[in-house]
Amino acid sequence: MPHYSEEEIRNYLLAVETPPPERADWHTWTTWNLRRFRRTLEVVPPAESGDRCLEIGSIPYTFALLMKRFHQYSLAHVDFFAGGERQFRKIIRLPALGETHEFASELYDVEREDLPFPDESFAGVLCCEVLEHLTTDP
Repeated sequence: MPHYSEEEIRNYLLAVETPPPERADWHTWTTWNLRRFRRTLEVVPPAESGDRCLEIGSIPYTFALLMKRFHQYSLAHVDFFAGGERQFRKIIRLPALGETHEFASELYDVEREDLPFPDESFAGVLCCEVLEHLTTDP
């Protein structure tokens, strides 16, 4: 099993460009979640060439950044649709590392809509920090 240090994860995430009023909260939230981030990275198997991974609940793309940094999956993102636009885009910059990442999520009502992906489209699916937001009892 690969090992990822919490220090390495923290340093990477704290390099994210964050507006000054949000920096303290970002630092606190990132530090609070380090163990979860590390453990989740450890249980994701190494990608084979061409492997795709679906992340449900991607926004704000924190774990997507870690997946890009530490795993070689091609990522697809799905988030909750609450009316309005059906796609969300965000650019995340890590200036100290010279990195810029653009993410796009397709938005669906994940409790009521089927996702438009054929069977076996993905080597794996991540669904972290999502269940507590669902309101429909399956």
